[in-house]
Amino acid sequence: MNIPNLSGYLNQFQIFIKIAETGNLSRAARELGLTPSAVSKSLSQLESITGHLLINRESRPFQLTLDGRRILQLAQRVIADIESIADGSRLPGMQGETLRISCSLAFGCTHIPRLSGDFQALYPGVSIDVMLDDRFINLEREDIDVAFRITSEAVTQNDDAEPLMDIRWFYCASPDYLRRHPPITVPADLRFHHCLVYPQMTHEGKWMFRQHAKSEAVAVTPHLSCNSSLLLLQRALLHGGVACLPDYLASHYIHGGKLVRVLSEYDPGVTHQLQARIRHSAKENKTLRLFLAFIQNRLTKNCDQTITPRDTNCEPYSQ
Repeated sequence: MNIPNLSGYLNQFQIFIKIAETGNLSRAARELGLTPSAVSKSLSQLESITGHLLINRESRPFQLTLDGRRILQLAQRVIADIESIADGSRLPGMQGETLRISCSLAFGCTHIPRLSGDFQALYPGVSIDVMLDDRFINLEREDIDVAFRITSEAVTQNDDAEPLMDIRWFYCASPDYLRRHPPITVPADLRFHHCLVYPQMTHEGKWMFRQHAKSEAVAVTPHLSCNSSLLLLQRALLHGGVACLPDYLASHYIHGGKLVRVLSEYDPGVTHQLQARIRHSAKENKTLRLFLAFIQNRLTKNCDQTITPRDTNCEPYSQ
């Protein structure tokens, strides 16, 4: 009877997961403390075992093939199961357990589909019930295990809350809007523009601008005002004006060139925080703890890259 070398498979799985995360053999080797040749050899061995090419070596960064994505899900599930057994976080009752979560409309629509899907790929026995609501709700009354909320209030020692990541805000608009309107070189120029206003980011009807130690307030007339930054994002993408948007919404479109930061040398002077507010009676729920650890790890990885201000030089303004 041939006994498979399980430890070898696990090492190959771990290396493959790191290759998928970094999209680069050299970077994966660096983060794992291995040589690039060792990482390349491990990948080739895994491809030989599975009988499939797992990455497209012609693309930079590497892209997973269809078989590669399938093997990645399997590898992640195996590694996560082993880790949860090792730290005692896998409960017998986890199969068929339901996590009830609440979050804002904007964060829920943009992040929860992928985060919940990836978590359930690792733990298919867990169901997730999502309530989208911009209100601060009573977790006990609504029977919610955890609410993800963005707030400017710091977590205190007695809070049933945990910080997940900081949220920065950017003033931005579409390149097409900027081409068709007067240039914006100082905050006061915004008085002549369509301002898409999120009320919580104004102070007495003014947008705030901070540069170094100096602050400036500019009274803006809302062309459109809304309590959901998700709607303001969509209006900005439709060339509707200048909006103050959180980085978790705007960053993807800034990197893709669909939005441009305006007055990028300024910031609104306010930093918010994404927090997990946990129902007191659910604090010891190990499935919830596993979910929160997964969320924090994933958000940290996604937010490691800093947004560099894009060049805002556009075609000359024409009336």
